[in-house]
Amino acid sequence: MRADVPGVKKENLDVTLTDNTITIKGSTSEVKKEEKGDYFRSETMKGSFTRTMYLPSDVDGNKAESTIKDGVLEVIVPKLGKANRIKVNVA
Repeated sequence: MRADVPGVKKENLDVTLTDNTITIKGSTSEVKKEEKGDYFRSETMKGSFTRTMYLPSDVDGNKAESTIKDGVLEVIVPKLGKANRIKVNVA
């Protein structure tokens, strides 16, 4: 799974894997200041997000890995073993 998270620092990301869902929470905070002579301007920008997605199959959460690079979060969660088919015999 990949998610664009521009401007979000690693320490402001929380990825939670439970049962068959994955939740990504993040927040940003930025303060811009500008001074020119008698002029002073300060602007604070904050934002947060939460996104929960259902996973298409059972996964092994103990082997999950995540990386963030250039504003892209990548989470790799391996599937559990394939389902076995059982032949049904007619008695």
